[in-house]
Amino acid sequence: MKLNIQIIGANCSKCEKLFQRFQKIISEFQIDATVTKSEDIKILIAQHVFTIPSVLIDDIVVSKGTLLSEKQIIRILNDHLPQDKQIVLAVKTKRIKDKKQIQLFVIIVIIISAILCITLLSVNAQNTDSISFKLPVVALKTLEGKNVSSSEITNSGKPVVLIFWKSCCSPNIKMLDEINEVYPDWKKETGVALITVSIDDSRSSAKIAPLINGKGWEFTVFLDPNSDFKRAMNVITTPHVFIINGHNEVIWQKTAYNPGDANEIYKILKAIK
Repeated sequence: MKLNIQIIGANCSKCEKLFQRFQKIISEFQIDATVTKSEDIKILIAQHVFTIPSVLIDDIVVSKGTLLSEKQIIRILNDHLPQDKQIVLAVKTKRIKDKKQIQLFVIIVIIISAILCITLLSVNAQNTDSISFKLPVVALKTLEGKNVSSSEITNSGKPVVLIFWKSCCSPNIKMLDEINEVYPDWKKETGVALITVSIDDSRSSAKIAPLINGKGWEFTVFLDPNSDFKRAMNVITTPHVFIINGHNEVIWQKTAYNPGDANEIYKILKAIK
């Protein structure tokens, strides 16, 4: 249905501008409508309207005394157009596109971040045969409080499993319990020495010996109360497992604990020549 649009007002600049804006929008969006300008104030009086410029669409007053912007005109026209004929502003479309692009960008960033996190975790958890290094020389303590050096972590040409742990972390304790059960078999088959380093601070170190006795652990335990060895080995979280070959080189490492990790460590030890 064709719209009948009337711009009513005296010979004023606002009336002319409003008329031109309506004409522009009708032409640009190919609206089925006619736009006329009239100075017949009687039309407004009949509608009880006394301000100009005013706009009538199909004899209904839709605006009184306002120089409408193009966006306002489009909103008014859309109120009188069928759904499938309504005007969609280019700026609105652009905003929608921009919003979708932003959402897509955020999703991509989240995916990339997740992939990076998984990759880093995987790197930490995987075999690092290609990265071997000698143990740094750092001062440690025995359970009796005697000073020892990390250079004493050797096993006469046989492999060493070195584990950093903390007594307050239950996954650490579970891992040590699991490995302690199979350690006698490992030692018999591979000659491995199991050495662990507690990174509990000086206040908690006194609890380590009773814990070990209560658990019945049969491996060597050193104390690193100032975390000097921890920092030198770049240990961030515990448990952190290192495998050292017979040449005192770190050839493999793994962080975190999952049930069954002892089997993975055993396979690495069997493969060392």
